[in-house]
Amino acid sequence: MSRFVLKRLHSLSGLVPLGAFLILHFFSSSYVFISETAFNEQVRSLGLLPLGFFLEIVFIFLPLLFHIFLGLVMVYRGENNFANYPFLNNWLYFLQRLTGIGALVFVMVHVYSTRFYFLTSNGSVTFQALRSTLNNSYWFWFYLVGILATTFHFSNGIRTTLMTWGITVGESVQTVTLTLSSLVFLGTSFWGVAILLKFI
Repeated sequence: MSRFVLKRLHSLSGLVPLGAFLILHFFSSSYVFISETAFNEQVRSLGLLPLGFFLEIVFIFLPLLFHIFLGLVMVYRGENNFANYPFLNNWLYFLQRLTGIGALVFVMVHVYSTRFYFLTSNGSVTFQALRSTLNNSYWFWFYLVGILATTFHFSNGIRTTLMTWGITVGESVQTVTLTLSSLVFLGTSFWGVAILLKFI
């Protein structure tokens, strides 16, 4: 498969499943704004969905694994020029790689802690269990940085995907997409941090 095709598959496999992961998780977690009981009921209902975990694996985690593998190859081969040429695009390129690694660690830890640790320890994901975890300052800062890394990687990924697919080729339209992706970053970051603070 050519590098041309792989780059496009890489961008698409990151944008769609990571976007789905973010929006679905933020939407479900937003029940915390209603009440603790509403949050617990939402988590319980998601666990009862037929083939829910299977669908997550097939449509979210497998594409993300593909995206991660190619992303790590790109990080290894990439040349960051931000030190010598401090242009905005070079910084965004560097931050996209950096937040990609951060998002990878965050998603892996989050999925393990909420999907496997609680299940194997005969526990369940509840408001009180998450509050107990996030009241630890280490976990709070880990989640705060992880949320911001993930929202940036997703938001800036919208811009880079449009460029990779040749949809935004002019300087003026790229300025517009930079503005829009910045607004998406601010919006999703505010949403995610607001959810996080409800557990404190």
